[in-house]
Amino acid sequence: MNNNDVIPTNMGRGTTTIRAERGPEKEELSSPMSLRKVRIDNGQRQLVFAPLAWLKLRFLLHAGETEVGAFGIAAEQNLLYIEDLAVPRQHTTEVSVEFEDTAVADHFDRFADDGITPSRCGRIWIHTHPGSSPDPSFTDESTFERVVGTCDSAVM
Repeated sequence: MNNNDVIPTNMGRGTTTIRAERGPEKEELSSPMSLRKVRIDNGQRQLVFAPLAWLKLRFLLHAGETEVGAFGIAAEQNLLYIEDLAVPRQHTTEVSVEFEDTAVADHFDRFADDGITPSRCGRIWIHTHPGSSPDPSFTDESTFERVVGTCDSAVM
């Protein structure tokens, strides 16, 4: 694994360790991470991707020259363990991604039908930037604040 296996977003909120699990062996990397309302101190809490979720994310990173958005689906017992990614219908360009409103509603309905709460399927917003731009834009920041700003915890 190299530094390209981590999606860093630096907003001046500290550094954490992001771990991608691959079978029995685990590799750790130190990288800046953007988190709101979930404080990361000295790597004690980690955002961890299951192998399938990590592969999906890697695919989205390299699938094209546009931004792509997704929701991280968290484990029931650990909201920072990403079990899977859900990619609702969306409109993308090189500088923007916008989920279709009906697709977001369908996303929450589908997971509610499966007994999965919004805290597990709607509070981890993942999106890519083409090229090598890991920092959130002003639009990303304002969208994140508008959509999940009132939650007790959320991750971008």
